[in-house]
Amino acid sequence: MALKIRKNGAWVDLIQDETGSVTATANGAISAGDPVIIGEYANNAIVSKVATDAYTPTITPGGLEKFTTQTTWDLDFRGARIAYVPDGDYYIICYVANISGDLNKKFLRAKVATVDDSGNITYGPEYKVEDGSTTNITATTGKSSDDSGFDLVYDPDIKNMEHSNGSYYQNYDAVLVCYGEDDKKYTRYLWSTNGTNLSFGDKVEVVDDDRVVSLCLAYNKGIKKFMVTYKTYIGGLWKMFVRLGTPITTVSGGKVNFSSATQLDTGQHLGLAIESDKTSGFIVLYNKLCTGGVRLTGIGIDVDGTTLDVGSYTYLSDCYERSDTSSNEVRDWVVMCAFHEEREKFVIVYSGKRMGGSGAAYILTAVLTLSGTSISSSTPWRTYRYGNLYPTYGDPRTYASLVYDPYLKEVYVHWKPYDEDDQLAINSLPINKNGEILSNGTKNIYLTGEGNIGSYIHLEAVSGAQSGVRTGMNGFAAVGKTHHLFVFKNQSAQYDPGFAKAVKVENRLTNLTESNFLGFSEDTYADNDTAKINTIASVDTNQSGLTIGQKYYVQGNGTLSTTPESNINIEAGVALSATDLLVSGGAVLTSEKIFPPPFSTAGWDI
Repeated sequence: MALKIRKNGAWVDLIQDETGSVTATANGAISAGDPVIIGEYANNAIVSKVATDAYTPTITPGGLEKFTTQTTWDLDFRGARIAYVPDGDYYIICYVANISGDLNKKFLRAKVATVDDSGNITYGPEYKVEDGSTTNITATTGKSSDDSGFDLVYDPDIKNMEHSNGSYYQNYDAVLVCYGEDDKKYTRYLWSTNGTNLSFGDKVEVVDDDRVVSLCLAYNKGIKKFMVTYKTYIGGLWKMFVRLGTPITTVSGGKVNFSSATQLDTGQHLGLAIESDKTSGFIVLYNKLCTGGVRLTGIGIDVDGTTLDVGSYTYLSDCYERSDTSSNEVRDWVVMCAFHEEREKFVIVYSGKRMGGSGAAYILTAVLTLSGTSISSSTPWRTYRYGNLYPTYGDPRTYASLVYDPYLKEVYVHWKPYDEDDQLAINSLPINKNGEILSNGTKNIYLTGEGNIGSYIHLEAVSGAQSGVRTGMNGFAAVGKTHHLFVFKNQSAQYDPGFAKAVKVENRLTNLTESNFLGFSEDTYADNDTAKINTIASVDTNQSGLTIGQKYYVQGNGTLSTTPESNINIEAGVALSATDLLVSGGAVLTSEKIFPPPFSTAGWDI
């Protein structure tokens, strides 16, 4: 039957096939299960999928502020890690500096940073991490630390964790820092009670071995445990290990107890990264030597209680030629990984140089799926080819950080464009629900002419949150509710100190509004096909990975989430199974008569 509705007083025709569904003309290709919006053209209803290719953030550069305290040429900033604490809306920065010419004298510091809505950065006092002290701090005081790898990870679950005696000693969210000091490796919690000052938990020894390098840390929300990975030189061989960390509360606030080491692999490994999913899995990534070159390699780990099920290593790339570290080529220890929580996929950025080729170097992006301990990879997307796409997507040596933004539900990469030492850029790496890479996103420059980004080679660094065969790091970004905060070495400032740059990422361009959501596509349709749309009170059977009984919301990029967008609240429905969604929608209160289901969409009247 023909169904007459009107939008803002104008009559539009829809064809109602059955209860809970309508048909209309497809405006562009639509896949089964896609959320769709309704529009009108010449008084006929048209439907379009919620756009993903228009899903571009608005980038607003914020403040640029120095966070290190060195005041002489004798102290050399080595790099930093940064983590965001949403409970108090602040960041914690940990950083290392050493006395120039004496790499045995390095010092680990920490401080709180806050960013206001305009992007202005404010810092709290500087602390010595080894004892949590703010006293007697000069540029060159404190216990000798090391930058052979340290990491900083947010723990969302330590707050209000119950002690074995029934008490609750930790009332604040915290981050865990893993670092080296006096030839040993430690972890300890850091948090702020007021967004300015820092508090410290117990210092816990993880491993007593001065040969350990490439410390990397990850936290799994599903099992509420940490995992640390590293490599060390034993019996003439490099060996790679992991340890499982279990948080507990103490009178001091909290600590993490680590298990004995589990060996993963033996041999020379370039680059090391670890990331977790939201259930019980971890992925360890590294470049493994192959005949004449290296191959990106992954090991999947599944945790059951305190038992680790370690899978066999899996080659995730072809064998690439090892880079010449003296030339402008991809560094084959660069491995970056972020977990896309909405897609439940791992996004990786890594390097590759074709064997026997003309010297062309590549930065590649791929999507990984972890099932138990098995890892599968998508076809890699060539993000960059050295000397070819320059300067569109930057120097592969300076891809700095890969982060997942839980507020915008996208993966972003921060980097320095090739041959532009005074610039920082950001772009998204969007993937669809099938785990396919859509594009590089839009390149946005958010720092230009304000500083000189410290070079990769000078820092002997490796990118982002991942540690490599060399020491230090190039840069790192943390994602806040409104701003990303990026830390780097600023070689244009006196004494080459550490700086932080804020960038607001918001207001994605999407065709979805609270007044145009219609329902879900019944099938796959081409442009101008007559499309059947499941609307309110119907069951859409084309979803995947849903949790039974959970309410879902439509996101601006066409995905479903258990939480609504910050600036748009559109209820999709309730999951009846992993694939079936009972479609719901918002009630409409206007001066027109509103009929009950099957049709109710804000702004449209039956």
